[in-house]
Amino acid sequence: MRTLNSCPACGCAEFSVVVKLDGDNRQRFIDFDTRKYGGAFATWETRVPPIILACSGCGHCWYKNQPDEEELSSMYASGRPLLDHSADDFREPDAHMISEMRRLRSMVGREDKPALLDYGSGFGRWARAAVIAGFKVTAYEPSSSRGSEDKKTAFEIVHDLSQIAGKTFDAVNIEQVLEHVPEPVDILKSIGAYCSENTIVRITVPNILRPPEGKNIWRVWPYDGVRVHSMVPFEHLHGFTPLSLKKVVERAQLRSVSNSALWRFYPVLKLRNILGRIYPRLGQTMFFAQKE
Repeated sequence: MRTLNSCPACGCAEFSVVVKLDGDNRQRFIDFDTRKYGGAFATWETRVPPIILACSGCGHCWYKNQPDEEELSSMYASGRPLLDHSADDFREPDAHMISEMRRLRSMVGREDKPALLDYGSGFGRWARAAVIAGFKVTAYEPSSSRGSEDKKTAFEIVHDLSQIAGKTFDAVNIEQVLEHVPEPVDILKSIGAYCSENTIVRITVPNILRPPEGKNIWRVWPYDGVRVHSMVPFEHLHGFTPLSLKKVVERAQLRSVSNSALWRFYPVLKLRNILGRIYPRLGQTMFFAQKE
């Protein structure tokens, strides 16, 4: 178990306890564990006590106690879907995904076929969207069970980063990955090895300021009886705000792409993040970065 007593986004040591197991939510925790993991969390309440903290500086939320890599691997191996989406695992990318990858392709700006690394590609929907948009795609997915080997793909799939050692890419797509990893700053730093000074890194994470649960986010934690929670234990180890995502990018020694590029390709993102300085809920947890 790892214990984090300072904000993993900005490093601030001032925080508040948002939620922890008590008489009201313990049964929901047990129900979630039974349905999702078949009781794998039976000893975790004392071994890895689930406590969520919120940073006083950037608003980032995180689990104070986090499973180690072996525990996380065991957890994911025992998991099963709460809702049956198995038939949709390999469905084609939707129009939004294709549009996003086309916009990223335009931002990259090369006339030939640029190379894209889809980091944490899951079942490959974003990778397929990037192929449609005109990228030469390499998809990295650490779980071999979630790759697309049984489907015909127009992209390369790797399950070990040693397979792409020494390679650089024109774009890196990190779509809703950082909330799952213990150290998001370290992950972004490591991705720098695959970037040139011109590489554009597209990062998205869920926004803890606009959760699907709305104002009931902590009342229904960790399970409302139907859906996984925005801070589902212990899959989503982090809850990002627009500011905390910016802090993670900065601590990983990356910088924002130029304002001119953002205004040209993502004017709504740029405008909302400006307004988000006054009204944080208007900001978005999407970031376009490059190496410093």
